[in-house]
Amino acid sequence: MNRLAVRRPTLWIVRVVALLHAGTVCSQPVLAGLYLGGETGALTAHEANAGAIIGWALLQFVATLLHSLVGRGPIWPAGFSLAMFAAETTQWTVGYDHALHIHLPLGVSIVTSQVVFTIWSFRSGSRRGRTWRLPWERATTDEPATVDVVTGR
Repeated sequence: MNRLAVRRPTLWIVRVVALLHAGTVCSQPVLAGLYLGGETGALTAHEANAGAIIGWALLQFVATLLHSLVGRGPIWPAGFSLAMFAAETTQWTVGYDHALHIHLPLGVSIVTSQVVFTIWSFRSGSRRGRTWRLPWERATTDEPATVDVVTGR
């Protein structure tokens, strides 16, 4: 099977999940602002959205890992997604502890990082595969294999 044929579907999975993750992440400051503006119900929505964000972060990690292992994409997006999952879990914890001196700057970092990652996923550089192989992957060459005409092997 053509490596590009496998890489494209896994990359599109990463793109869709990253886009949905970015949408939920970007809605958090809006919900916080609504709460600070007097909409008390926005805090409940902010809390519920935080749980959704952690779920999208986990799905993004799985999608980027799938893209790396099956689609032969780069491995760093899986590391990035795992770091985002850790950051968003920390964000959730410090939000419940009302540690705003950590919660606000970490939130800005999370929003910025996820938006930049999502933009990267739609750029042409995201289509480049990795140049190294995993131990279980066969080496593929563009040269035709030689076959012994007597044995057929």
